[in-house]
Amino acid sequence: MAANSTKVFEDNSFLPIVYEANFTVALEIFEEFEAWLQEYLSATLNTKPGFRDAEVFQRDPRNDGGDPEVKNPDRVHKYITVLFEIDNKESIDRYLNEEVMQY
Repeated sequence: MAANSTKVFEDNSFLPIVYEANFTVALEIFEEFEAWLQEYLSATLNTKPGFRDAEVFQRDPRNDGGDPEVKNPDRVHKYITVLFEIDNKESIDRYLNEEVMQY
């Protein structure tokens, strides 16, 4: 029988930061949003230092424990979450200061 063990990492420089971005998108523009998001993710992952990966999820705030930012979820919107893996604090700080402030 294998013994349980817990690893403690002294150097967490290789552990990513996870940045979450949530979107509420009207159904009538969802196709355009999807196209924009794919282009944006590709550009971000290919040009922003420290960005490793991104995962996109469609969620239902009525069934996922409740999203405090979505007060009244409905059927005329889609709710999208993007999780970015980022190498370090400097990369996310640069992104937040330069990129996100444009939107």
